[in-house]
Amino acid sequence: MGHSRVALAGGEPTQVKVKTAFLSWAVLLLSGLARPALAHPQSVTLGEVHVRGDHLEVALSVSTHDLVAALARRGADFFGPRGEAEVAAYVRSAFAVEGAAGPAQPLGPVALEWVGQEAGPAGVWLYFQVPLRRLEGATLSHRLFFEGAPSQLNTLTVHRGAQTWTLVFSPEHPTLPLLSPSGNMPEPPPAARP
Repeated sequence: MGHSRVALAGGEPTQVKVKTAFLSWAVLLLSGLARPALAHPQSVTLGEVHVRGDHLEVALSVSTHDLVAALARRGADFFGPRGEAEVAAYVRSAFAVEGAAGPAQPLGPVALEWVGQEAGPAGVWLYFQVPLRRLEGATLSHRLFFEGAPSQLNTLTVHRGAQTWTLVFSPEHPTLPLLSPSGNMPEPPPAARP
């Protein structure tokens, strides 16, 4: 290990071993005191929505850590016997669609139909669909993890035929229109315009 020269308050330079400084940092890290400095400041979920005739197919990729923490805040256990049911309940509470489930129905909340989940080394994929016969006027609310992460961002890439656009949800903008008033991809929020 190398050495550094440090001048102490008494004035005389003293040899300090880098190894000692490294070991001190390692002790702080292992004790948890350095953890806030290492925490990542922002979490992001990624998702896709495919418009398929009379319904939306939704797939969300989320961090296992964030999902386990969100369920724990609700008193639920991801790894317990009701784990997937708890995940589905959490998703239904944090992801909402306002639209028309039928051709003659007015706009209103539309129930999500849970399809399932896949856990892997990179996280958890959550799958559900939403019956939605009329896209015009429909809005999406995507509030996953907002309760525990004030800087959380949730992105959804929407695919409708040849068109593709991305919606970015934040605690300041948890609800966005699925389509713009013209029936095409939505206009970016005012803050995102150049």
